[in-house]
Amino acid sequence: MKRLLLILIVTGSLFACKKSSTTTTTITKSAGIAGWWELRRTSGGLRPDSIYASGNGNIYEFNSNNTYKKYQATLLVAQGTFRVVDNLGPNENGVILIYFDNNTTGEQLQYDSQTLTIGTSAADGPAWTYQKISN
Repeated sequence: MKRLLLILIVTGSLFACKKSSTTTTTITKSAGIAGWWELRRTSGGLRPDSIYASGNGNIYEFNSNNTYKKYQATLLVAQGTFRVVDNLGPNENGVILIYFDNNTTGEQLQYDSQTLTIGTSAADGPAWTYQKISN
């Protein structure tokens, strides 16, 4: 009888466990930004918005193997690894973040096939908008 009671309690406990609806799901999407992206606009922050003409040499090169290179005026100024993470909330409406190298703080990322924005101008944060120039 004790054994049957123990089995019922353990079984009931297993079925009573429910996954929390606020758990953050992580999905990597690094391949979606692979290519060469040239700076077109800066906005937000404490400086005025700026527009950049094509050929300015401020470029991110994102590779499908999760490596990147960053150029300013055609000079290589940074390189390393990155990862793109979609932090989904309970209704799958989260924000996409990009983490460079081993940073634990990500930058907000928005992108489609032609435009990529890193950062956010919400709450006066700076944002950099790039246009895809090559795959």
